[in-house]
Amino acid sequence: MNPIRTRLALILFFMVALAAVEVHCADLSAAHPRLLTPDVYATAGDQLTLALLVPVDSNPSVPPPAPSQTLTLIWVANDRTEESVFSLQPGPSQPLALSGQKFQTYAYTGIVPGGLNGPTMIETHEMPIARGLVSVQTPRGSQLLAESAMTPAKPPSAIKQAAAAVIPTAAPLNAEDHELLLRRAIRTPIIPGISANEPVYFILGYRPDLNARFQLSFKYQPFEATWLRHLGGAFTMTTLWDLSSPSVPFVDSTYRPSLSWYGDTRPFLGNKDLRLSWQAGMWEHESNGLGNTDFARSATGSDSRSLNIGFIRPRLIWQITEKDSLSASLKLYQYYDKAAQNSDINLYRGYADLRLRYQHEDWVLSGLFRRGSVGYFSEIDLGIPQESFLKWFSPDLGKKNVHGWLLLQYLSGYGETLLDYNQRIPEQVRLGFMLVP
Repeated sequence: MNPIRTRLALILFFMVALAAVEVHCADLSAAHPRLLTPDVYATAGDQLTLALLVPVDSNPSVPPPAPSQTLTLIWVANDRTEESVFSLQPGPSQPLALSGQKFQTYAYTGIVPGGLNGPTMIETHEMPIARGLVSVQTPRGSQLLAESAMTPAKPPSAIKQAAAAVIPTAAPLNAEDHELLLRRAIRTPIIPGISANEPVYFILGYRPDLNARFQLSFKYQPFEATWLRHLGGAFTMTTLWDLSSPSVPFVDSTYRPSLSWYGDTRPFLGNKDLRLSWQAGMWEHESNGLGNTDFARSATGSDSRSLNIGFIRPRLIWQITEKDSLSASLKLYQYYDKAAQNSDINLYRGYADLRLRYQHEDWVLSGLFRRGSVGYFSEIDLGIPQESFLKWFSPDLGKKNVHGWLLLQYLSGYGETLLDYNQRIPEQVRLGFMLVP
């Protein structure tokens, strides 16, 4: 392994990341259009009224922009992308001040697309930088829908009046309305552009003794509404934790920063239910952070593990039904360099990772498989939303808005951590909590 090239690559990566953060933080100081929803929950197939907040120029002589009569909304939830058209509601716009910035507020009404489930990002074709967040529920799992079924149906005029009442249009906002809209506004990410990368979880096992495995992962795409939106960095940390020893030490941690180009998801062969996406990893570094250096004198050089790869990962997603989807991705990689302590890691890992994922309304099943000429590794995960899991014990618990997933994980093969990449691990079964499936 060439240490100079590795250091230069790391320095370049963090320079790009810091520059992106600086650009994006400066960008955050400017006012951007926002999408606000009347509640954090929405039901697929139901009518929804949302508010578009358009910043007003500080120069009083500049009139506010004329609102579009329709908004084409893009809904992104997990592997599914849907579009719908929302119409502008009649009536004057509502002035609003948030964090010292003045906005004009416009109400739009439309139908939430079917087939969506879970946290959903909403953006618009007309204003790509205007985004909002909402948790979409299927009719089956919506407590709101169940409650509304017990009340008489509202006539269309009543629905229209209720929708218009969500965003006041005649009088200035009072303090209570202002606080409510402010709370909705801060539901958007603190730093837009951060999204899920790999699953985030904490699980427990008992082989050979009590242990835990946890993973944190995210990706950051700093640019929006430009061709540079495809550029992004990701970071994943996976740790094995010994909970049975007196000092409760971390057995090993693996750190994976990367820089990639993310392609758009598009219909495959003209089939809307069959979509193809891809990712080109220009550089991915993997290390357990150990080494005989000035920054880690307690670590021994023999425990150091690291490698650098470049990869391409096509991914095919098949939307079987509204509730069922199947995806497959193949990560093909080439090693740039490897540390002397793990120079033969390709014999155990090979040159490809196959990931399969089947998602249903009430569960998700995924697997990771890799094989080299000497060893192999397999991981199978079963995730169940806690809301569905709690319904098994009590219907009342299932009606609560409980977040997160129950995760059951099975591991087999070589190299659960980078430290033991060439060692056969005992088959592991762990159970715990998952934030991002």
